[in-house]
Amino acid sequence: MKQSADAKLVAEAVAHSVGNRREVEASKYAGCFSCCATFDVSEVREWLDEWTVPEKQNRVRRWTARCPRCSAPTIIGSSSGLLDDQGYLPILHHVIKHQPTVQ
Repeated sequence: MKQSADAKLVAEAVAHSVGNRREVEASKYAGCFSCCATFDVSEVREWLDEWTVPEKQNRVRRWTARCPRCSAPTIIGSSSGLLDDQGYLPILHHVIKHQPTVQ
């Protein structure tokens, strides 16, 4: 049961951390689940440009925020509603750090 709750937590965070430019720019602040820092969205200056599919005719560019503290692409904007709980980032960081590795 705990593993499914952890998987849901990670999936929810990842869904909000990829292709998130609009969500981050619509937020008052953002947080990084790699380093657990929170900061004003004006500090986000780096964006990864990613593509949704490899075929040129069908692809759409999506921009992913990089953390101004650790440079990881693991930013979540406050407009997602996930950062309302102050414990969210540390819990998520702990879950990801302690996930069993698949070999």
